[in-house]
Amino acid sequence: MDELYAIRGAAERLAGELAIASATVDWGRAEAHLDAMGRCAEVGDYDGFAEVDLEFHTEFFVNSGNSRLLGLWRQYQPTFATLLGITNAQDADLHPSYRDHLQLIDRARAGDREGLAAALADHLDGSHRRLSRTVAARSARRASAQLSSTVAWVVGASGAVGGVPPTCSALEPAR
Repeated sequence: MDELYAIRGAAERLAGELAIASATVDWGRAEAHLDAMGRCAEVGDYDGFAEVDLEFHTEFFVNSGNSRLLGLWRQYQPTFATLLGITNAQDADLHPSYRDHLQLIDRARAGDREGLAAALADHLDGSHRRLSRTVAARSARRASAQLSSTVAWVVGASGAVGGVPPTCSALEPAR
């Protein structure tokens, strides 16, 4: 997971720098995706938000003018679609994420490479932290459930004849 976010951060930062440097950059599609994100945030449409969120970020790669960089993003985009679905589902309110994206487009439109890089790093770090917390919580719940199951088995097994757990016939030597 750390490696995925490192790759994404480096690639998207480069895409943003190249897009800002381009004389033909057009942020119209990114802005349209941002408007859709705002509508999704208003109604709490987490799936719709995730879809247009990825399309918003794709526009940085498209506007970079670098087909290899866009190809790299397309390779990882399905993975990040899954991760984004997980992190967005943890958000009670999509508006803070929407505001993060407003900062990204504002910095890009202004040609502020350093500001865009900083806003992007903050945005991706936040996503990475939320995902890490979610994975840790799920792992803890899974471990707790596994422990409970094991304890139940041990307690149930100890109630066998004389408190000795039953043996598994498959483990007995063949006769």
